[in-house]
Amino acid sequence: MGNLYVALRSRLDRKQWVVIQEYGLDAGPETLRYPDIVVDRAGGRAKAYIAVAPVLVAEFLSPSSVEIHLVDKRSEYLQIPSLVAYVVLSQDEPRAWLWTRKEGGFMLEPELLDGAKSTIRVAALKVELPLLELYADVEFG
Repeated sequence: MGNLYVALRSRLDRKQWVVIQEYGLDAGPETLRYPDIVVDRAGGRAKAYIAVAPVLVAEFLSPSSVEIHLVDKRSEYLQIPSLVAYVVLSQDEPRAWLWTRKEGGFMLEPELLDGAKSTIRVAALKVELPLLELYADVEFG
């Protein structure tokens, strides 16, 4: 999670975007989530503790959270009007599932990025995140 946080902060304009860890996100009627990483528009209400206009949400899988992240949260997050990308990253191997918003809405199925040579690309943010960098210094069991 730290590698993703650093990678996003180093690539995004801090006057336009803020990268936040474990921050509140209004995911629908009476649903407050706390994603691992959120990229939000800068200039939001500093003491609100809830993302104002999130554009990217990232979650990290654990064995017990697969259905929550890939089904429950996915269906909630993809309804957020400002969101352009939802990414779920594996803890066990360099692998990511990426949903990106196109002109007609979000893709029904995620783009599967498998292996350290893969790269997460979010065109709307003009950002590329190589999995090799995101999983640097991570030891797998």
